[in-house]
Amino acid sequence: MTEHLLAGRYRLEHEIGAGGMGRVWRARDVRLDREVAVKTVDLGGVGDPSVADRFQREIILTAKLTSPHTVTVFDGGVDGRTAYLVMELLHGESLADAIARRGPLSLTQTLDVARQVTLGLSAAHAVGLVHRDIKPANVMLSGGRVKLLDFGIAQLTGQADPHLTAPSMTIGTAAYMSPEQASGHRVDAATDLYALGCLIMTMVTGRPPFDGDQPVVVASNQINATPPRLLSRRPDAPQALDALVARLLAKNPAERPDTAATLRALEQIQADPAAPTVALPPPVSYRPPAPPASAPMPQTRPYTQVNAATAHTLAHLQPSGSWWIAGVLAGLMAAILAGSIAVNLTSIATAQLFSG
Repeated sequence: MTEHLLAGRYRLEHEIGAGGMGRVWRARDVRLDREVAVKTVDLGGVGDPSVADRFQREIILTAKLTSPHTVTVFDGGVDGRTAYLVMELLHGESLADAIARRGPLSLTQTLDVARQVTLGLSAAHAVGLVHRDIKPANVMLSGGRVKLLDFGIAQLTGQADPHLTAPSMTIGTAAYMSPEQASGHRVDAATDLYALGCLIMTMVTGRPPFDGDQPVVVASNQINATPPRLLSRRPDAPQALDALVARLLAKNPAERPDTAATLRALEQIQADPAAPTVALPPPVSYRPPAPPASAPMPQTRPYTQVNAATAHTLAHLQPSGSWWIAGVLAGLMAAILAGSIAVNLTSIATAQLFSG
């Protein structure tokens, strides 16, 4: 019997993970005789016609990156009703698995991982790419090198995806979601830097600034609550790192340092952890970017307030007990889950899938 090869060259040998819409395989490229990782999606088994577009988009966007801190894409396309993405096969573990297994990282490890993540973000931002889902599960630790994974919901700056930027859609992971992301505003590189601040907090303390079992509450805290200081959870952390994280977690995107300034700060802290401060550019006033005419967005609102629809609902409710709070939270949860479902259907936590 003739052996079936995906696209005539990839032998799928062992499934190493599965997500909401597809699978990831350890495979062999028989043409070049090398091991690869192949992410596949059965287009015939997915009811959402936009899935193919999103998957093709992931292939194109990820292929733009050539950094040692992002996964290398070799190939991608459609074979019959199967869409596929061929990437380098990584050996190691995700940052999420490492923290779950060992607990918080040492300060030395944290600074090294944060620096390499920032280098990966720098490469992405240099080509106008915003990751939008920086979190421990999407950071791979492989032989001393750190790589960013899963650009499944990434976006080119200034370009709207009608499937991923609908006004009612919230895209990302609540515990690592920026205020502008949680409130449905357009995102840019500053969104990834907020997530980096959350990531550093998680590495140092074992948990992100805001966490919990209810994504709607976590997302609300991202918008409204003052994040804890790093030193309040880890008193032995460098003061300069505490100051950097505080700036990364600023509600106003313009108050966050850019990728280059963040990288310089991390390198300065690595060189002198005892330094009380690092040089960061002063905050600037912020004006939310105007959405493109082809993709109108809802009226801009401050990040420190709930959206207009929620405010209207609250204003017309007559609270007579805790039931009304539960009702509002349920409505907000439904809105956030609408975006979360879109994320889960279009991205797999590949950092975990490539381990082992």
